[in-house]
Amino acid sequence: SYTSFSGVNLWPGKQIRSHNYHTPEPFRNRVVVLIGSSMSAADLSIEIAEVAREVHFASRSVADETYEKQLRHDNLWLHSMVESASGDGTVVFRFGSAVVAHIILHCTGHRL
Repeated sequence: SYTSFSGVNLWPGKQIRSHNYHTPEPFRNRVVVLIGSSMSAADLSIEIAEVAREVHFASRSVADETYEKQLRHDNLWLHSMVESASGDGTVVFRFGSAVVAHIILHCTGHRL
């Protein structure tokens, strides 16, 4: 299921569950918000960052807003969890930083 946050149903971009992920190609040149705390979510964020314009990885394990680029990936940022989203495409993180994204990838558990 999708992660629940304010405005999730108003947000106009594409939302994908990680179990539907097969290749990073659909993310090429896109701004992606990836939500999840697992090791596989971290792996996916790195894989997608190879082709995406930007990857914003929102994780429960981030205690403070860093909004920092990650080592060796100048287009990968680590964030706290998503607070809200809006109809203009904006995704807002818990500590107030925001991005306009094309895709939200939900890595919050697999349904078998």
